[in-house]
Amino acid sequence: MGVRLLETITPWDVAYVVRHMRQVDMNELIAFTGQSPYQVLEESVEHSAFTRLALRDGQPAALFGFVPLPTPGSAMPWMVGTPAASGDAANLTRIARRVIDEARQAFPYLVNFVDARNKAAVRWLRYMGFTVHDPEPQGVLGLPFHRFEMV
Repeated sequence: MGVRLLETITPWDVAYVVRHMRQVDMNELIAFTGQSPYQVLEESVEHSAFTRLALRDGQPAALFGFVPLPTPGSAMPWMVGTPAASGDAANLTRIARRVIDEARQAFPYLVNFVDARNKAAVRWLRYMGFTVHDPEPQGVLGLPFHRFEMV
C-alpha cells in the first residue's frame, strides 16, 4: 500500500497516535510541557493552521502540524511518529518535505525546539534543511533542547 497523506485529522487519529507514539516523542513532550502527551497533541492539533497525517499501509505513522506564532508569517512546526514511521523512512521524508513546502507558502519562517536526547530527530531536521542551534535548557524539566528554524 505504501505511504499516503491525509488532510483531515479525526479524534480517533489523535488517540491512535498517542497510544502508539514513539517513546522518544513521548519523552520530549513530557520534558518540554510537563503535560500528558494526549493533552499536548490534542491542543497542538486544535491550534494548528493545518495538520497532516501520514499513513503507512493504512496505519498512522506520523502526525504533522504548524501552529501560527504572533509574528506574521511564522509558525511552530511539530511532528510525532509511531513505530510505523520507521518502516519507510524514504517515503516519509519525501512526504514531510511536501508538508513543509506547503506550510512555508503561508509561513516562510518555521521555528521550534527538539530534545537534544533525540539524536535521530536532530540529524533528520538538519537533513530536511533546518538550522539546528546548540542545545540550551528548555521546558519544564530544564533539559537540553535545540532550537531549530527554517528561514
